[in-house]
Amino acid sequence: MSDQLKILILEDVRFDVELIERELKNADLDFTFRNIFKKEEYIKALDEFKPDIILSDHSMPQFNSVEALSIFKEKELNIPFILVTGAVSEEFAVRMLKEGADDYILKGNLMRLPSAILGALKQKHTERERIEAIEELKRSEEHFRSLIENATDIINILDAKLNFTFASPSISRILGYSPDEIIYKNICDFIHPDDFQACLVEFKKELSETERDYAITYKFRHKDGRYLDIESTGKAYFDDNGKKSFIINSRDITDRRKIEQKLKYKIKELDTLIYMYSHDLKGPFCSLQGFVNIAKMEVKDETALKFIKMFENTTKKLDAILMNLVQITMINRESIKIETIDFNEVLNEALQRFESLQEYKDITITTTVNILNHFKSDPKLIRLILENLI
Repeated sequence: MSDQLKILILEDVRFDVELIERELKNADLDFTFRNIFKKEEYIKALDEFKPDIILSDHSMPQFNSVEALSIFKEKELNIPFILVTGAVSEEFAVRMLKEGADDYILKGNLMRLPSAILGALKQKHTERERIEAIEELKRSEEHFRSLIENATDIINILDAKLNFTFASPSISRILGYSPDEIIYKNICDFIHPDDFQACLVEFKKELSETERDYAITYKFRHKDGRYLDIESTGKAYFDDNGKKSFIINSRDITDRRKIEQKLKYKIKELDTLIYMYSHDLKGPFCSLQGFVNIAKMEVKDETALKFIKMFENTTKKLDAILMNLVQITMINRESIKIETIDFNEVLNEALQRFESLQEYKDITITTTVNILNHFKSDPKLIRLILENLI
């Protein structure tokens, strides 16, 4: 609607038009109007003048307000239609209101016309906003429905008792069930017994807490009886009725788990291989170190001793690398043992290993530890990290 109100007046009596115009001006309404009383002009004005409101007398030479209202409804115009006429029966006025007129004003009471116009315009504006909001909601619902229906993951909603209240169509492709087959069933009936307790604990946490994201993995029974590895993420929320529900996004990770198991097996094989090779190399290194010690005692030539010393340093470095490999493979082969660690103590143990080495004799090491409290980790792993850093 433009700032200036556009009024279409259906009235064949010029004096009545002037009365209406005067009454609206007295009310300080900013408006422009067009006066017609023929059917063809009315239809044309609706298309060209595009009024914001229609004021219609009932009886005119060529047509009446009933016909005018009928044409108005056919064009599906969302603007007010007010009947402004002389004396009419109450039954007729009620019928016109039921047919779609927004109000009726008797010509003998035109003082009420400005407020009726403003009220009808406000009502139509509110109605338009409501319709637009509904349309926007429908578009949003269609958009999200499309997202859910075409999602590759499964989207489920559970009630507080862990019964399915919604399942996306993708559940058929992944787990074999149609949404109707799983609605109102309890999720616990499908979880593998080995994972049941852990899942139940997680869901109970969600019931007692709000706005907490969760992620769990478990085995879920496929319709054909086999169990698939499922990873679920989601959170609890309160629905429109104030009841707590869970929205869950789930995906099949069975293939990923198989790949992870294969990788773990390959890594274990590699660790074993490194461990074996490192032990196989340990013997020759010990022999080399023995030969170096004998050479140092037997050889007197200064130049030869210089090269023997260089060879000795190289074998020590290789031996250190070999020891690190052995330690790393041992850590990978063993489970990590978490315990309380005194970082100063672990650091001093790492430094002591280097104190006996000749190349570190002239190096001054200063340490400053700002860790006031003990912390928890695997001491072997921390010591290895420190030794490699040094």
